[in-house]
Amino acid sequence: MKTFQFKEAQRYSECKIFEGYLQLENEERENALSELKPALENFISDKNDLVHDASRLGFCWYQNNLMPGNFVGLTWLKEKKLAIQVTPKFQDMDYLSMYLKCTENSTVAEHLGNVFFCWPEQEPIEVKEAQDFLWFIIGIFLQSTHKLCLRHLRKNFIRTDENLIGKTKGRVLFSSHIRENIVKARPDRIYSQFQIISDNCRENQILVAALEKCVQYIARNSNFNKGSYSKLWDWSRVIRASLSNVDLKPITNRDFLNIRYKGNYSSYKEPHQYAKMILNMLGADPTQELKEEESKKVKIHPFAICMYELFERYCEVLLRDKYSDLWAGYGLGEGNDLGDEAKARPDFLIKNRKYILDAKYKGHKTEYKFSDYKEDLKQMAWYSRHKYVLEELGMTGDKQDYPEKMFLLYPEISDIGNPPINLDFAINASESIPFLFKIKVPVPRKKNS
Repeated sequence: MKTFQFKEAQRYSECKIFEGYLQLENEERENALSELKPALENFISDKNDLVHDASRLGFCWYQNNLMPGNFVGLTWLKEKKLAIQVTPKFQDMDYLSMYLKCTENSTVAEHLGNVFFCWPEQEPIEVKEAQDFLWFIIGIFLQSTHKLCLRHLRKNFIRTDENLIGKTKGRVLFSSHIRENIVKARPDRIYSQFQIISDNCRENQILVAALEKCVQYIARNSNFNKGSYSKLWDWSRVIRASLSNVDLKPITNRDFLNIRYKGNYSSYKEPHQYAKMILNMLGADPTQELKEEESKKVKIHPFAICMYELFERYCEVLLRDKYSDLWAGYGLGEGNDLGDEAKARPDFLIKNRKYILDAKYKGHKTEYKFSDYKEDLKQMAWYSRHKYVLEELGMTGDKQDYPEKMFLLYPEISDIGNPPINLDFAINASESIPFLFKIKVPVPRKKNS
């Protein structure tokens, strides 16, 4: 199996894509390239804009170059033969800490569904040095399971065998009854099999097994036990207490079969998807200690992290810490589109101050040329004159009725925790638009493992 590595939102010509094969012998290289070209054509079926397709990691054709979107993750180009891995364009950004920060606000936490996508039904992809991915999946699993334990934990019917005295339930197990009772002259007893309702069901045993592997991995990496990652321990303790009556046992892929995620059990679907990924990465037997090689070389099912959505939600949680009257235009299918035909959806509005804000997940420069950010300026100018955006701010939309201020939010790697965004310290972004400002949003720097 060959894995191609790409960097998020970077353009790649055909030569640059194929340079991974340059070290192969001529004949091997020709065979590999002849297999790769049609695989790429099938992967991107046309040259339309596929930048929001998480299953393809946003890959699309851009000016005759292949370009991944703002998704980080793994996917198959050709199953069991060719895989694609996309790494973040900001290598030092700690996106797990950003996600954990987002979970602190109940409003933001309800809109994190478009940050992470996974496909555990597909074959896993073997990757080396995938600690960042592994940590993020562990965080996603613990957060979803913690939420499940607080609100939607369920019991189910399980079969049990018992030698009952003076009564019977369910059906009689005649072979066991003869061996345990008839032979031993105990006619007052009947060996029966029946169902009881219990939290020690298969649905919960899957969660406990994945939890144990997560705890083993977290305990091995002591550098991550402090600071923002301490929340992983907090979630683990709550989950363990909630599922204390559930048996710890090895889990295989067959245990996931025939589980119906409907009705009361619909809330188990996502935690089970993440649990399957955890057990395939760190081992299916929670009773065995985690091996060193299992944490370095892992098999991960295809997944995608939407980085621009994560940055947008991170900006939201920092803004809500300071500005309570915040309107958010959630994207990717749940957008609060304003207008009928000419629709607009700014990322954020602060109504009482009449501010318009838009998060831009791209590099921030100290000195700008107009060509560097003209598309951002066009977008903000459009928002400032859009009738329904202004109405949402409580304005009339007259020619002289402009928003008080507009802000472009850019990420900047920082060691300063997660401070609230203070818009009073923004820098003017354009001389031609005096009420347009830009501000650097400090995003946490990745810890050394």
